[in-house]
Amino acid sequence: MSNNIKHIGLVCRTPPYGSSRARELIDIALAAGVFDQKVCLIFLGDGVLQLQSEQSPISIEQKNHGKLIDMLEIYGIENIVVQESAMRSRNLKREEISSDFQILDDTSISAIISKQHVMMSL
Repeated sequence: MSNNIKHIGLVCRTPPYGSSRARELIDIALAAGVFDQKVCLIFLGDGVLQLQSEQSPISIEQKNHGKLIDMLEIYGIENIVVQESAMRSRNLKREEISSDFQILDDTSISAIISKQHVMMSL
């Protein structure tokens, strides 16, 4: 591993619509991916709602975040973690999220977070 490559943990806690935070975090992830940084995208709390595959925000005049989520792999962002308890509390099932992400418990997520060089949460 090159000394210039950083492990960047990005934590999304906000739902996909209602503010620009969720979109901004995905944009940060994509930008870091362009520069070959090791990005770990972590969806906690309401952030897991971004991963729903059947989003239709047309009625609120917003762009679909699902299309951005689908672009992550193209930018080399493959380490995507989803909080199991957040999915469960929002009645979100694995087959309802847009891709095969790691669904982990809080202890496993804490271990991943501790390995990051830089952390950002929105």
